[in-house]
Amino acid sequence: MEYTALVSDSRQAIPGCLFFCKGKQFKKEYLEAAAEKGAAAYVSETDYQMSIPCILVPDIRRAMAEYSKEYFKDPSKSLRLAGLTGTKGKSTTLYFLKSIMERSSLCGEGNFGYLSSIDDYDGISTVESHLTTPEAIELNTMLSNMVRSGIIFAGMEVSSQALKYDRSFGLHFETGCFTNFSEDHIGPDEHSDIEDYFSSKLRLIDQCEKFILNLNSDRSEEVLDACIRSKDGGRLKKLICLHIDYPLEEGANIELLSKAEAFSDEYFKVSDICKKDGLTYFDISGVGEVSISMPGIFNVENAAIAAIFAKEYGASSEEIKEGLLCAKAAGRMEVLRSEKKDLTVIVDFAHNEFAFNNIFGSVRQEYPGYMIYAVFGCPGNKAPERRTGMPRSAARYADYSYITEDDPFKEDPEDICKEVYENLLSFGGKGEIIVRREEAIKKAIESAQDKSVILLLAKGRDTFMHRREFDPYISDPVLAEKLLKETE
Repeated sequence: MEYTALVSDSRQAIPGCLFFCKGKQFKKEYLEAAAEKGAAAYVSETDYQMSIPCILVPDIRRAMAEYSKEYFKDPSKSLRLAGLTGTKGKSTTLYFLKSIMERSSLCGEGNFGYLSSIDDYDGISTVESHLTTPEAIELNTMLSNMVRSGIIFAGMEVSSQALKYDRSFGLHFETGCFTNFSEDHIGPDEHSDIEDYFSSKLRLIDQCEKFILNLNSDRSEEVLDACIRSKDGGRLKKLICLHIDYPLEEGANIELLSKAEAFSDEYFKVSDICKKDGLTYFDISGVGEVSISMPGIFNVENAAIAAIFAKEYGASSEEIKEGLLCAKAAGRMEVLRSEKKDLTVIVDFAHNEFAFNNIFGSVRQEYPGYMIYAVFGCPGNKAPERRTGMPRSAARYADYSYITEDDPFKEDPEDICKEVYENLLSFGGKGEIIVRREEAIKKAIESAQDKSVILLLAKGRDTFMHRREFDPYISDPVLAEKLLKETE
């Protein structure tokens, strides 16, 4: 039977559609509403004894992915699709890659499709994203739009949730990568423990022809072993390894590097990292010396991974160099400066202890002698470990912190702020609570003295505040730019 659409939200049901009964909170009344709007049949793990046909399945999420893939004629197979997983760096790496490809003769501006936690572009429209990786129906719809728009090259972030709950099941990735790993997304509505989180990310490997592994990542040896198993099983065709030779790196794992060289089909090394005239320079074997304007020493890894992706696509070394230098990622290490006083505001999406340590460490290194202020909060109903890890990092590095709201969802933002603030004090940090984020940013900018850096963290360029609904929000960089002008 042919259906007019695939739908999992009864509000979007149309005559002749196939309706999927998805979600822990699913109620029969949603199905009844879809049937009233003309749904032709429904897919479910439960037979609700409706007047329209029921397609019973053992796993509704897997079924959504399989039906979507078939309905849209397996669009990922028609794309040269890059898949990025890892705890941090996915968006920035994707934007580095986008910048390279849009300057390449292979692709050109407007011809690179992407799905990120910042925004999505499917060849038809660019929209702000609310999920790192959309649900299977929406995901395959956008990939199909790319194909119909003539797009060949595309990249997407693949979250651990998408891998665990089969949103990305069945997709074919030409090249995938594992950027890095640290503890995050552990909670009742996310991953049961860190092993569940880690094993979910590993699932991407078997969906890739080629895979890029960052050997500087935590647990990289386990990822390497998973890649070797996938190659032995005939699934993964090519393993590419990357090692960053940091100037201050403490004793590289020689055994791991030797093993990686022995089993990889291609091995890249980054060396000679230095900062000069506001840029970070480094050498990538097989590419040559490159430079990036995006601050943060950790962005060397993101840029190098993007360069390898681009080489696999066939981009030239000159195109890679130009693309990396020009790359910007909205809400990721965005730098704003006051013209009147020595005050710098940096907006970033950092939202866990690992990312906090990275950004604070880089700022301390790049702005010696400056006061560092932080504005941040923790989300509601997810990743409770952040409420300890983020204030611990802030207490270590920041001179003063403003604890504020950050997507409280169904929780009381004041309760979250109090918990984070108490943890900040317990680790020896200094700060205060200002629940409304706009007010916290205003206070931080107005109170800062010369030779100060203010870090606005965890929201990036989000134009919403997820309370019980997605409420409009001006966005951190737009607000900061306005406030900086008012102080001059």
